[in-house]
Amino acid sequence: MIGINVRNMKLQLNHVSKWYKNVKALNDVSIECESGKITALFGPAGSGKTTLLKIIAGLERPDNGKIIFGDKDITPLPPHHREVAFVFQTYGLFPHLTVYDNIAFPLKVTKKYSLSEIDKRVKEVADILKISDVLQKYPAQLSGGQRQRVGIARALVKDAKILLLDEPLTNLDYKIRETMRGELRKILLSSKDKVVVYATPDPIEALSISDYINILIHGNLLQSGETTNVYNNPRNITVAQFFSYPPMNLFNGSLSYENNSWMLNIHEIKTSIKLNEKVIRNLSADTSTKYRDVTVGIRPGDFMFFLSYEEYERSKKEGLVTLSGKVLTSEVLGSETLIHIRIAEKGRISVLIPELRPIELELPVVIAFNPLNIYIFDKKSGELIYSPYHIP
Repeated sequence: MIGINVRNMKLQLNHVSKWYKNVKALNDVSIECESGKITALFGPAGSGKTTLLKIIAGLERPDNGKIIFGDKDITPLPPHHREVAFVFQTYGLFPHLTVYDNIAFPLKVTKKYSLSEIDKRVKEVADILKISDVLQKYPAQLSGGQRQRVGIARALVKDAKILLLDEPLTNLDYKIRETMRGELRKILLSSKDKVVVYATPDPIEALSISDYINILIHGNLLQSGETTNVYNNPRNITVAQFFSYPPMNLFNGSLSYENNSWMLNIHEIKTSIKLNEKVIRNLSADTSTKYRDVTVGIRPGDFMFFLSYEEYERSKKEGLVTLSGKVLTSEVLGSETLIHIRIAEKGRISVLIPELRPIELELPVVIAFNPLNIYIFDKKSGELIYSPYHIP
């Protein structure tokens, strides 16, 4: 056993690398996870999230690097000496055991607890997860959401010092995921002395649940930090595209100095914007050059949607850039609607509105955005050079 007090302790992964034959699953990854906080590992399939969790749990050994918990190197320790609980994407429940016995299983195998203590712990965690009424049922009799709660309960009942969750909501339908996101954060933070590491490919899930985030792409750690800060200030286009839901709209553009003013030209939608002093002041770039190719990003949720210019004018919104176009397609995403709109000849913009709204195809519409809400990336390097949230 690790044998240390976990409160205010950190789990550190220092320069961790892992190879599978000729494939490098993790490339020199270093992260920190604090107790009492939820740390997300975010990235698409194949990014190395599950491999990293298995290395923390001791199910895999790193080819390079160390795992430090508190002041102890736990890299050589076997899984049963790490006091780790693991929640799997596929629930991992025993079909022949009742919910009660599934939750109690990790306590029974240790042979450390009396039957009365096991009963107390199982009922306490079942009450927290709102599954007390299904304790005598079998997994096949449960809904997907209930089965996932049982999997989480079995991890929590161990009172482990490190809790690992591998895409626990991925197999649930959209409405259950929406409900579980808010509840799961409360559940995971109910034990403030745990280190919680949560792997997910879902940006909304990461934003809703985690305090800190680590962006993994193809085994490389692209950015780490407080979740909202990383979302608001993506280091480059790759982070901006992956850590955005729906994906950020990206356009070819240029910065140019014309008539004593800085202009941003967005080519595909044939729009030019005179940059105000705030944008110019916050540009983390050399503006002494009179022309520079850039990529412009606008999140779908930062557009406003109107059925006509008259409706836009009635809204009395000021200082916005307006564009007209026609609806290409629309799709419902939970309680929101994503609308794809054709602008000019080649421009295509995705707009997210926070309501369920039927939209006719080829319908003429007007969209608007605040020029302060744009992101600007260097065309060549892809690095961020302006964010609405950048602090110079």
